Amino acid sequence: ETQSLAYDPFGAIFNLTALPIMWMSLPILIFISLFQYRFYCTYFCPIGLTFNLITKLRNRGVKLWKKQKVKA
Repeated sequence: ETQSLAYDPFGAIFNLTALPIMWMSLPILIFISLFQYRFYCTYFCPIGLTFNLITKLRNRGVKLWKKQKVKA
């Protein structure tokens, strides 16, 4: 049986389908999550990372739009 390439902590905890490296990093991720809000979602989860980048680009666009609106 081949192991899937599970990278999320929920698969490691609830489905027991993670690779050994995930088991080793899980306590570290949980510890860091106590101090930083949504640490895994912001920096490691591909969906959270994509949403974070989209939000930053959107905010820059809004700031530029407001600057252009004020000049006009």
